[in-house]
Amino acid sequence: MKPSDLKEPGKDDLIPCDFDFTNKKSPCHFSECWEDDNTNRCIRYTLDYCLNYDDRGCVDQLPQLMNKLGSSQYKEIQQMQSDF
Repeated sequence: MKPSDLKEPGKDDLIPCDFDFTNKKSPCHFSECWEDDNTNRCIRYTLDYCLNYDDRGCVDQLPQLMNKLGSSQYKEIQQMQSDF
């Protein structure tokens, strides 16, 4: 099954996600994160989401996410327009 298959009605709950799936603003519902959660757009969205919501996924994912970023990528993400 491809991530695009999960966009069909009734299958969106099959998307593997560490964030609150019931919150429609969570990264679980941001399509950029479905294909690759390491894109700068997905990372920026996740960071913005975690600033606004107390979510167990943030506790689990933020340390790993921040450790993956190099200084140039981090600076680029800071300057990006947010999709949140």
